[in-house]
Amino acid sequence: MIKYEIGKQFSHPQYLGKGEITVAMLNTAFFDVVCVLNGIKPNERKDWRKGKLTVCLYEQANIPFICFVFESWNFDVNINISKVQPDKIDDWLNSEGNIINLFLIDAITGKLEAMRMISIPQSMAERIRDICEQQSVNNLSQIDKTIQATLSGISTQFMIQHAEIKFKL
Repeated sequence: MIKYEIGKQFSHPQYLGKGEITVAMLNTAFFDVVCVLNGIKPNERKDWRKGKLTVCLYEQANIPFICFVFESWNFDVNINISKVQPDKIDDWLNSEGNIINLFLIDAITGKLEAMRMISIPQSMAERIRDICEQQSVNNLSQIDKTIQATLSGISTQFMIQHAEIKFKL
């Protein structure tokens, strides 16, 4: 079992030392979000732990983009089903989990600055999995190229404005 502790080095070194990144870390239940930022501001840390949060789902080319919207800032993360081990894809697609752990990491120190566990509606979790199931029947090698093309042409703000599902916590 992995232990996470505020102020300690983040337990997944593969996400450290790459500058600012935000990734979905798929797990047996659903997914976690790893957000690595430079110069985390006190309001960002506070928002992360207990601020008002809206979660939005935007789909582009069978790729779910999940946007996390705080009062004064936001970010998005996408899910690439090809990142799941091939023998575990069916289990992930058929699970019923809807819990997302959010991890905020300092890019310079690699330390965990804040974390939060949220639960989204089951219908939203099912929709994310449905999109990923459609993605899994496509050419998995093309997913990263499609994600990069989408991110270079569409802003997080556009995704938020055109989201098919929005949920306020």
